[in-house]
Amino acid sequence: MNKDRFLNVLRWQLTLSKRQLLIFGLVIFAIISIPQAFGLLISRHADTASVTSINAMVAISAYLVMGGVSVFTNLKTRQQRINEFMLPASNKEKFLARYLVMVVAMTFAAMVGFLAGDLVQWLLTLAFGSAAPTSATGCLIESIKGMTFAFSGDAFTYVVPMTLSLVSLHALFLLLGSLFNKHALVLSVFSFFGLNTVIMMLIGLVTKVMFSLGEAGYVITIYDDWCAVVASLVNVAFIIVCFRLAYRRYTRLQVINNKWINK
Repeated sequence: MNKDRFLNVLRWQLTLSKRQLLIFGLVIFAIISIPQAFGLLISRHADTASVTSINAMVAISAYLVMGGVSVFTNLKTRQQRINEFMLPASNKEKFLARYLVMVVAMTFAAMVGFLAGDLVQWLLTLAFGSAAPTSATGCLIESIKGMTFAFSGDAFTYVVPMTLSLVSLHALFLLLGSLFNKHALVLSVFSFFGLNTVIMMLIGLVTKVMFSLGEAGYVITIYDDWCAVVASLVNVAFIIVCFRLAYRRYTRLQVINNKWINK
């Protein structure tokens, strides 16, 4: 990978996506600041920081999970694909640059919007409210601390598999986004629910078989630590496979694609 060439592609992707970055940052800014502004019009005791901080983080988390779909949104039309293929960089450099902008830079823009909205709502409360202003950032940190302490004794057993499961969902949406050309988000969500239904049916079948074996007199012992190890390994393997397949799909894109499916 050529460093200078990669940085040039990264700058190009940032320029191409600056409107999306701005919009996402403004959406998070609005989630934090607007409810408090309207609340102060109704009552000087208004305090929405604790609620809006959670709402904003739910929105950011949802994007992090499904944001992989957006990596391929700049390849919908023939002209967009021509522009992408004409960039003077390797496929790896272009794919990585696009991923960093649509996932990392978008998250950074959201956090900037969060902090800016928190500052605005804090100043509004200080100027027009009767109670001491509450920080949305502080409320969010306390919520995260509460969740961390709840699993402090079983970090590997619960936190690691749960975190890897969320990354697996992100990787799955990245792969699904590479498959669909039109309405990628909608089709990816429907595909996810379809896959989830199949997986839940398989889990139900396995559970039923295990209960049947237990009723037949077999002793089945399941250890939480071993389940955590197996779940973590499966998630890591799934993440690697999804990223490799998504990159493979990217490298095999054609200028003229099927209307719905990327070839």
